[in-house]
Amino acid sequence: EARARIWLSICMQAMGDQRAKAQMETALAMARQHNDRFLEGRAQGFVGSFLYLEGQIDAARSELEMALQHFRAVGSRSAEAWTLSNLGITCYPNDPEQGRVRVSTALKINRGLGVLSRQASDLGRLAVFLDQLGDHSGGKSAYLESVVLQRVIGNRQRLQHELSNLGAACIELGDFDEALAHLAESLAIAQQI
Repeated sequence: EARARIWLSICMQAMGDQRAKAQMETALAMARQHNDRFLEGRAQGFVGSFLYLEGQIDAARSELEMALQHFRAVGSRSAEAWTLSNLGITCYPNDPEQGRVRVSTALKINRGLGVLSRQASDLGRLAVFLDQLGDHSGGKSAYLESVVLQRVIGNRQRLQHELSNLGAACIELGDFDEALAHLAESLAIAQQI
């Protein structure tokens, strides 16, 4: 039942239902009652994500840290990477170096697992932190790699987003012609989707 409640909560959240977090908290309590560390970590991670969306960054980070402990205890590398990447987001904008470390670790795990969609997402997140740290060339490289993966995956919405970010990175580097090409493609995709 906890697993079903987790997915129900995710669906509810995607539909904008304000009861999603309460549903996830119920799933978390059920997972704890059944001593299922993986499901507890999953529910706790999503509670952390919901808290982040509500602007409760410290509470989100706390929930995600606990989820990370559960996933490491049960040896779920995929869930560990997902949680590390989300922990990285909680570091923006106040601790870009810690965000970079967490997202880089998630990226390394996801590369080892061969999960292209998460690699692409992690690369986009990594680029944000590299840019914030002043490494615009590194940020551009990460965005470029993310764009390549988004093309392979076929996720046009994410491709459009990453092309826009890549264009902005090119502007930071003074590569205006390249920026215009990426931004024109981003705009063309945006008008199609």
